[in-house]
Amino acid sequence: MSDDDGVLGSLVATAKKAWFSELANFSGEPEGSTVEQFLKNLKFITAGNDKTKDEERLQVVRGKLVKTAAKWFDDNQELFHNQWNKFEYAFRNRFSSSIQSQNKFDKLLQRRQQQNESVITYYDEKVSLCRECDSAMDDKVIIQHLLSGIRPDIAK
Repeated sequence: MSDDDGVLGSLVATAKKAWFSELANFSGEPEGSTVEQFLKNLKFITAGNDKTKDEERLQVVRGKLVKTAAKWFDDNQELFHNQWNKFEYAFRNRFSSSIQSQNKFDKLLQRRQQQNESVITYYDEKVSLCRECDSAMDDKVIIQHLLSGIRPDIAK
């Protein structure tokens, strides 16, 4: 490993520590951050290192859980046996509500490009809404949602 690789690795580690510090705690309460946004941020913070084990990722998660979510994690660790995929599944099932999902989907369907809004801003926000509704949404479906809300004068 060259000195440049070491410096870059150190910078990435420092940046990830800062992102972790700034990441809001997840309480499981309706007014808090969404399950998908929380998981997305944690995946980003723990990504890029093939050596990171599921057990370590779960320790990182536990560091950001408070109140109801922390109690649930502590009481249900046997559900996921230190396996990230099992944790994600159980976490989504516990803290995602059908009402929140429907509200997100309604917001996605209602989102239209505003008169003075750039295409880039509209695109970024609409794709983000698509990913919040379904993190595995197919690109073709995302394109359909984008086209459904673009200003008519641009769509021509």
